[in-house]
Amino acid sequence: MDYKYLFKAIRLNFSIITFITFTCGFSIAGCLGETGCIKGSCIDGIGTKIFYDGRKYEGEWNNEKPDGYGKEYRFYHSTKSFRITYHGRWLNGKRHGQGTSYDYHSNKVRYRGEWKNGEKDGFGINTYYNGKTQRGLWKDGFLDKEMQLEDKNYINYTLKLSLTLTKA
Repeated sequence: MDYKYLFKAIRLNFSIITFITFTCGFSIAGCLGETGCIKGSCIDGIGTKIFYDGRKYEGEWNNEKPDGYGKEYRFYHSTKSFRITYHGRWLNGKRHGQGTSYDYHSNKVRYRGEWKNGEKDGFGINTYYNGKTQRGLWKDGFLDKEMQLEDKNYINYTLKLSLTLTKA
């Protein structure tokens, strides 16, 4: 028997298994063949779709994009289950309107507030791992004006530098 060909076959099988394992580490849904629309209508209506990168969206659709109210999940490898990463309003496939994002690993609320074109935009509260929060007005994903709530009737503004350039 020619062992040279046997070792090549073993090496090839090992390479294929390594490739599948590596790929499934990033997209278990893709490896299991569970991608695409799995429930309802993911064109126009209400449906659930699993994306190749392991995201899952369930909610309202318009022109094959999330549009309206919906929830986004990510596949969490250690528990072999989906965890919520966002729930709220969508427009043309992007987070838009009121919504809440969650930390992927701890499942704790990260940001609750307004979104525009997939970015934090408007009033919102961001919570960090150490428990500290930032409340304020966000613009294009960045904190523009920070607010500290003192009581119901008084808001103390701590302004961060915000420049608006205009032509003379």
